[in-house]
Amino acid sequence: MFHALIQRPARALAVMALALGLAGMANADTTRRIQFAGGSDHAEVSDKIKGYDGASFLVGASAGQTLKVEMSSPNGAAYFNVTAPGANEAMFIGSISGERFEGTLPVSGDYRIDVYMMRSAARRDEVAKFKLKISVPADHAVTPVPKAVNDFADGLAGGPDFWEVTNLTPGDTLNVRNGPGTSERIRGHLAMGEVVRNQGCARVDEQRWCKVASDARGLVGWVRGNYLREAAPPSDTAQPFPGVATPVAPNGKPFDATGLVPCAHHQGQPAMPCAFGVQRRGLGSADVFVAFPDGGQRLISFAEGKPSAADSNKELKVRREADLWFVRIGAERFEIPDAVVTGG
Repeated sequence: MFHALIQRPARALAVMALALGLAGMANADTTRRIQFAGGSDHAEVSDKIKGYDGASFLVGASAGQTLKVEMSSPNGAAYFNVTAPGANEAMFIGSISGERFEGTLPVSGDYRIDVYMMRSAARRDEVAKFKLKISVPADHAVTPVPKAVNDFADGLAGGPDFWEVTNLTPGDTLNVRNGPGTSERIRGHLAMGEVVRNQGCARVDEQRWCKVASDARGLVGWVRGNYLREAAPPSDTAQPFPGVATPVAPNGKPFDATGLVPCAHHQGQPAMPCAFGVQRRGLGSADVFVAFPDGGQRLISFAEGKPSAADSNKELKVRREADLWFVRIGAERFEIPDAVVTGG
């Protein structure tokens, strides 16, 4: 096994830190390359970061291979991201998806692993020791990904009637935006395996964007075309959000709407996409059932548009920002938009 000790890098990039709510990531000239020992397909890195300093590592791999990254740290505010070669956005965000990444790589090149501290901990100048386990298993076939494959959203006109969401890392969701481009406002999310209607694609800044419509969510917007592939029409019995636990209404009545909201079940756990179902009563009154990924669900009742009660003996705390309610029930956390309650 290859063990490496990496010196602490310089202060992180402030712009990325503010955009992501993170402490930051290392400058390019302090980035370290991971080298596997002869005959080995894995390595371990032990280091520490402090405050706004981050640590970055490069791992060279080929399209079709599998990259595995796992981090352990006694500091619960330390996370890592994984970014593909040439990408402007991380393909894996640890503060949302957890401490382990495993995925099939879409392109060949250097993948960057950024270790960082959440901004609240960085302000306190906390220190976080960490260990990274990085591997590219040799028994996975290296198959180049073609630039154009007919069953993916490569065309700019026509195409199939339905797309299926694909190529997401475990626990991640696909952003649905108001328009084609990463600067457009996010209006919703789609989960791995969801089927949506094709409403046409366009090329913007050398990237393919497709307008899609989700009948299950009542959601219309634009998504990156490389996360879509041709699909058959959804069946009435299909699970709305494949791979995500779904809520159940104890009263047996159907939900007026379903979707995903960020939630966390336990103290210190990163927020994850959680399925919800809502039964609306009008005038801002509704019952919202949220299913936890690890089992169980929570009922949050709304009155006059505001969270008013929950099926828990823990204290209910709420905070509002713009059109979003931040709800805490003991260690549990939820982010619920007004549209969930009102439907608008």
